[in-house]
Amino acid sequence: MTPDELRQFRERRGESQAAFAAWVNTKLGRKYDNATISRWESGAERLPVRVAEFLAAASQRVAKIIAVANQKGGVGKTTTSLNLGYALGELGKRVLIVDADQQATATEGAGLDPLTVQDEKRGLEDVLFGETAIRDAIVALDGFDMLPCTIALAEAQIKILLDPDDGRYVLRERLSEIQRDYDYIVIDCPPELALITVSALIAADALLIPTKASRYDVRGIPLIFDTVQKIQRRQNPSLTVLGILPTMFNRNFAVEQQVLADLQETVGSKTRIFAPVPRSTEIDQATYAGQLPLKALPKSHPINIYRTIAQEIVNG
Repeated sequence: MTPDELRQFRERRGESQAAFAAWVNTKLGRKYDNATISRWESGAERLPVRVAEFLAAASQRVAKIIAVANQKGGVGKTTTSLNLGYALGELGKRVLIVDADQQATATEGAGLDPLTVQDEKRGLEDVLFGETAIRDAIVALDGFDMLPCTIALAEAQIKILLDPDDGRYVLRERLSEIQRDYDYIVIDCPPELALITVSALIAADALLIPTKASRYDVRGIPLIFDTVQKIQRRQNPSLTVLGILPTMFNRNFAVEQQVLADLQETVGSKTRIFAPVPRSTEIDQATYAGQLPLKALPKSHPINIYRTIAQEIVNG
């Protein structure tokens, strides 16, 4: 990386030399200051090999964006987003989880207080229309970073609707500012095909659809496929469906086994049906206690399926 390329990379991140030095120090365990960055950018001092290798990799990284969506509520979208994000982080990947559901369940599930987020103007709703820079809103957590939201995100949907420059593209524009900072960005969408969900699909590379093995939950999946096809034609031709993830599955219930078989028959030729995430009181208890199930439960637990999915995503 040349001095000019280093400066341009720092400027794309929107950081001062001091802030850039702090970021490098956090990643590499060093104690560089802004004067050191200045010498690197002027060519007065040569980049250390380890720093050069790290920055070269970081400058080439472009995150894969995965939207987790289903217009039906209570199907495990937030549980999937948080645990999949954590599993990707365990594999050494740099992960950002975006809470795009005004209920802010992912925000709370990650241990953040939505009221504090709202007071500090660090929510997605503040980022979308330029009140807060996206890097100022992101919170570093154990295993992944989080872009939280609050109930005020509901008002952002009105702004998206009224934006004369087509506000549906705003989320994609904001994520593009930090897409080189991460390997994966996981968007937890609201339980409806609302404007913010459409915005997430326009921004995404892939869609993961969690669903319960219930007649009423799976019958809306064809509508999701219709929406995906429209977005592929009109706004985001690169959008793909990663697959359908059955959640809260009880193998002892014959009706759930039948629904899963019907799902395989009707859409199995269009997309992958992942192995189900089993129903578990331990998962519910961990969530109720404010713990991330994948972190709190032993690796032998059935929720380990998220690690399998993460590994398959990484392997491509």
